[in-house]
Amino acid sequence: MDVDRRADGTATRLHIALDPEADGSAPTLTTAQRHELAAIGAENGRGAAAGKAKGPATLRCDKNPHWSDARGRLDKRFNCHHSTVNWGYRISAGLRSVITGRVAERGTSWWKNGRHMPKNAPHTVARNYHFHGTFEPVGHGSHVQSQDYMTFRVTIGGRTGTGTLTWTSNVKTKK
Repeated sequence: MDVDRRADGTATRLHIALDPEADGSAPTLTTAQRHELAAIGAENGRGAAAGKAKGPATLRCDKNPHWSDARGRLDKRFNCHHSTVNWGYRISAGLRSVITGRVAERGTSWWKNGRHMPKNAPHTVARNYHFHGTFEPVGHGSHVQSQDYMTFRVTIGGRTGTGTLTWTSNVKTKK
């Protein structure tokens, strides 16, 4: 489990909890299982560079930046002509390869200038789904923070368990 806080205004957290042994004890991981977890960004220092966020990233009008790490890819767009911020998130191929069922997404929470706004709709979908949504209204100079939370079943090196993925974003809109 780890949290990667990046200077670009984004962060992700992946937690994998493997099911206990038959006797109820904690599972003992093989080297191969530890390597598999590391490959999907489930150990500190994997994927995005860890560190302290320096503040909101700038989201410019009609630009389409994206942020990626071993866990997935977040796309954002400030559509200043329609006063919206569009977002999309796709779980990485590596992480999708260990997910064994559907992904339950809570629905993205977001805040504009510190005020909590209505949450986006939740979904329970296939692991390859392109999660997406819109925040509105959002004008020039707005500070927009967002967070989403997903849960799913996994198999790591033949062991089953539950995974959770959280992504966050912290941006300032600008024409």
